[in-house]
Amino acid sequence: MLKENFFKLGQLISVYGDILSKKQYCYLKYYYNDNYTIDEIGEHESVSRQSVYDVMVRGLKKLEGLEEKLRVVKMRNILENLKKKDKKIKEFINKRLQDAE
Repeated sequence: MLKENFFKLGQLISVYGDILSKKQYCYLKYYYNDNYTIDEIGEHESVSRQSVYDVMVRGLKKLEGLEEKLRVVKMRNILENLKKKDKKIKEFINKRLQDAE
């Protein structure tokens, strides 16, 4: 669960991070954004490795539950893909218009 799709989990943290507890947010941010190991987080926060892991798992479950219900990240990604396609379509049309001249 912790290692799956760093990019997606980074997005979830950036969108829903304010809803997490302070510990959940910090530990997940350290792990996914700052590339700390669980051991390093434990040392930095003066807590056990198991404590860090448990807090992170609860935070991840909360993030995934929020995304399952709200779909903010999914919709944002769909919109980004549409923007890219729209840009490519505009470029294609402009090129065709230039070729036709």
